[in-house]
Amino acid sequence: MPTLNRLIREGAHTWNAQTIVPSITLPSHTSMLTGVEPDKHKILWNDWVPERGMVTVPTVCALAKRQKLKTAMFVGKSKFIHLFVPKTVDEFSFPAYSAKIVARTAAEYFVAERPALTFVHFADSDGAGHEHGWGSPQQKRAFAEEDEALSILLKAVHRSG
Repeated sequence: MPTLNRLIREGAHTWNAQTIVPSITLPSHTSMLTGVEPDKHKILWNDWVPERGMVTVPTVCALAKRQKLKTAMFVGKSKFIHLFVPKTVDEFSFPAYSAKIVARTAAEYFVAERPALTFVHFADSDGAGHEHGWGSPQQKRAFAEEDEALSILLKAVHRSG
């Protein structure tokens, strides 16, 4: 993963970050984007369930919008629609499960609109891990695909100035 390793060498990172336990995708990402635990944000399920509605506590996108900043979300799983609260995200896109398609979609928007805050989620390695096992050859290929997708995003950031 040369792109990720370059970011680690050149930027801020930590090997000590933790998520909620258990680390279920939708509740954990909701905690990351709201800063609160599931008992407060109440997103306890892990699928797109329209009748359950949207997250009801403010996300970082909502806080950015209060400051009149442009926000965007590009995701590889439909379940993240639960985080798309109207008037808090200027652009929400679930283009595909593929990291490269998500990255290309996000990159195109980023260059054109230059949002102040962009959340991008790649699903490939998680899906490969569930289907084929943690550390499987399929998951390692998915990590490589995601690294290439990350490179697409970084090039867009640089192109946008």
